[in-house]
Parts: sequence; C-alpha cells; structure tokens
Amino acid sequence: MTTQKFIINHIVVVLGAIALLFAGSLAYASPGDGEHPVRAKALQKAKQIKARAVGATDGVACTADAKVCPDGTSVGRVGPKCEFARCPGTERKDKARNVFKRLKTERDDQVADWQRKKDTVRGETRELREHVKERRGEVRDTVKEKRAEVKEALDAAETPEERQAILEEARAKKAEFKEKIKAERKELREKVKGRISEHVQQVIKRLDAMHDRLAQINTRIQSHLDKLVERGVDTSGAQSYLDTAKAAVSGAGDSVRAAKALIEEAVSAENPAEYRESVRAAMRAAIAGVKDAKKAIQEAVRAAKNLATQ
Repeated sequence: MTTQKFIINHIVVVLGAIALLFAGSLAYASPGDGEHPVRAKALQKAKQIKARAVGATDGVACTADAKVCPDGTSVGRVGPKCEFARCPGTERKDKARNVFKRLKTERDDQVADWQRKKDTVRGETRELREHVKERRGEVRDTVKEKRAEVKEALDAAETPEERQAILEEARAKKAEFKEKIKAERKELREKVKGRISEHVQQVIKRLDAMHDRLAQINTRIQSHLDKLVERGVDTSGAQSYLDTAKAAVSGAGDSVRAAKALIEEAVSAENPAEYRESVRAAMRAAIAGVKDAKKAIQEAVRAAKNLATQ
C-alpha cells in the first residue's frame, strides 16, 4: 500500500511539472498576442549582431572586410551587390564636382554663344564696309558721268545764256547729289558704328561676367579660410595669396570699367576713328587684368587646398 501510494504521488508530481511547463510555454508565446516581447527583442538583437558581423543588407550576406577612407574611418560592404559603402565626405565632393561640371557647361555655352554673336557682328560689319566701298565707287562713276554730260552740254551751247543755264542746273544737281551722298554716308556710318559698338559691348559684357565670377570665388575662398582659422589652422600663407588675388581682381575691375567708359565715349563721338588706338589699348589692358586675376586666384585655390590636406 505504501509503495502504491508512493508511485501515485510520483506520477502526480511529474504530471504537475508537465502542466507547469506547458503553461509557461503558453505564457511565453501566445498565439493570440504574437511573440513574447522578451523573445522578440532577443531575436531582433541577434539579427542586428549578425548584420553587423557579416554586413547583411537587403537579405544579402556580404563579407566582413573593410575599406579605410582618406579621413581614417572605415566602411564595410553593403548589399545588394556587396559594394563598399561611400566614405564620409564623398557626397559633398560629388556635389562639388557636379556643380563644377554644370558651371563649366554654362561657361562653354556662354563662350559658344558669344563666339556666334561675334562672328555675326563681324560678318555684318564686313558686309557694310564692302557696301560702303562699292557705293563710293558708284558715286565716283556717277560724278564722272555728270561731268561728262555737263561738258558735252556746254560744248553744244550756242549762247552765253545757254551756258549759264546749264552751269546753274549742274550746280543745283551737284548740291542735291552731295546732300544725298551725305545722308547715305551718315546712315552707313551709324550702321557700322552700331555693329562695332555691339561687338565691343559683348566683349565688355563677357569681361564683366568673368570679373564677377572671380570676385565670387574670392569670397568663397575667404569663407573657407575663416573656417580653418576657427579650427586653429595657420592660414597666413594662403591668406597672402588670396590678398594678392583680391588686389588683382580689383585692378581687373578698374580696367574693365575704364575700357567700358572709353568705348561709350568713342561711340558717341563725331569721329569714332580717333579713339581706335586708345580703345584697343584699353581693351588689351582689361583682358590682361582679368587673366592676371585668374592666375592669382588659381594660386590662392592651390594654397587653400594644401591647407585642407594637412
């Protein structure tokens, strides 16, 4: 009896243990409430650890090797092609490169447009000059013909009165012809002057744009150097180059404005040909000033880049 009671008690204990285990499993994962929060959190943590260990992205398991970036940091491979992730600062460089390409494209388009306008103005000016030359020849031939007609009429006249009438008529026609030629010359001169002025103004406009662009570059370089100074970087050498560039840009601006003022004066003058040499000299000075300013800015940019790599 005692043995039987012992066996029954043992069975009851085992069944109780099984019931407790079953109840615990139901409490750990209930079909109605989803996974238990503790178990879900543990599974999520395990997934994160695995992802960091093998570089898993988008379900792709990548090798755990790393690439060292220029700034000393390292990046791993990411899916779906298991390529190395972008180094810090790469997006900024790509953005700057895209901006540079866009500016270069805009500049090339502007240069091409300016060249087309330049060729158009030159072609029209050449045609006008050829027209003036042809017209002068026609006027000379007309004058010769009129003189021959007057001479022939005078030779055929029989009385002094007839001769006097022929001479008076010839003088009147000559005065009328002179006024006509004078008006044509003035019109052609204005056309030629307008074409030349348009061409020169296009050159000045381009020089103005270049000067403004160089001044903007100076401003950006100065901002960059100011940030480096705040970080404790010695920028005295680069600042010296930049100060030289600023002076060159300022001088180029003065040269461009002087050339522009002289051109406006020449265009409004009665005889623009008198200003030809002075305008050419002013234009050469303006172009040389802009080129010198560009070289000085290039030196400043190189100096600023050297600071960035230190």
